Amino acid sequence: ASGTLLAYSQGDLVRFAAESAGGLTFNPPVVISDGTTLTPAHVRMARIAAGIMVVVWVETSDRDGSLDDVDVVARVVDEAGAPLGPVVLVSTSATDASAPEVAVLDDDTAVLGFLDAGEALIGSADVAALLAGTAPGLIDASAVTGGGAASAISIAADGGGRLSVCWI
Repeated sequence: ASGTLLAYSQGDLVRFAAESAGGLTFNPPVVISDGTTLTPAHVRMARIAAGIMVVVWVETSDRDGSLDDVDVVARVVDEAGAPLGPVVLVSTSATDASAPEVAVLDDDTAVLGFLDAGEALIGSADVAALLAGTAPGLIDASAVTGGGAASAISIAADGGGRLSVCWI
């Protein structure tokens, strides 16, 4: 399928909608978050493979056993919004995760990044790992520059297998 795809938060839900066949309207949105998600925000999306999308967002939930922090999660869905795997906790040690980003490399590896307590964290996972509910291993990219308080992050893939990660 082709056309415009939307992923957005509304209340305690993350929704997904695809452009209708005629291209002038959208199909009814479907919920892609689960019952654990609370106060989702900063929804981002990227195409992993033909017909498969990865959606990331931040949420305040009990997914990691604590309601006193904000976590980054991801879910793989098809282009109609049907979940293909579970919601995956990405920020396993986050205290105040924010600004999730996602990009996809040529080999369909999803690269996820976010900020946590001033650190720019990135990790990568293939489709099979995300579908199995496996969180990507994370590295502190901001440690390359000696740390410091990162306040924004951006991730982009260029289609030639190269990845750019920027933070300030």
